[in-house]
Amino acid sequence: MARSDSRNPERVGLSSSSVADYHVQKLLSAKLIREEGTQDGAVGYAAEEAVFEAMIRIRRTVIPLWTTATAFFAASIVVLITILRPAVVSSSYLFSLVIAVAALSISAYETLRSLRGDGI
Repeated sequence: MARSDSRNPERVGLSSSSVADYHVQKLLSAKLIREEGTQDGAVGYAAEEAVFEAMIRIRRTVIPLWTTATAFFAASIVVLITILRPAVVSSSYLFSLVIAVAALSISAYETLRSLRGDGI
């Protein structure tokens, strides 16, 4: 029978404490959690809220929020080049194309940065 204390790995469906430690180490290396000392000297863990605030969850998949902006700007460039392309290229069309490319570049950079975990 499983013990009722919170340090028992069976309470959370893990086979041993080494499995729990493995998963904690993976979360620490991904910078999703951080170690914090408690008042009694024990080590605790806290979630990095900034990471989770910048994510979107779709069913069981978690993606960076910047991915949506990247998809939007990529789609806007496709629409500008295909559907909204004028017969004679004007300066306002070129301006909108340059702005869309710049926005796509920035959002793609931020997406890659958040996927690598550098955003913390």
